[in-house]
Amino acid sequence: MIATSRMDTMLPSVDCSERDRLQSEVVRSLQDVVEFSEILLNAIHIEQPISLDPLDRDLQKAIAAKERAFEALSRHREEHGC
Repeated sequence: MIATSRMDTMLPSVDCSERDRLQSEVVRSLQDVVEFSEILLNAIHIEQPISLDPLDRDLQKAIAAKERAFEALSRHREEHGC
């Protein structure tokens, strides 16, 4: 018996341009979280004193955008079954 990975069960079975658009937003928002996290990590390690607050706010905004993107995708999937 071949085991099915969790990713296999998450693959969409129907074409839906709105779902595809929302998935792209989720991917972009996750990439932003990674990017802002890396920027903040690098800023923490540099020798020069700088304020981390603006960078932290950018990261918080990216996390909030990621949450909104995930919610929109989840809502779409529940409403449309795709």
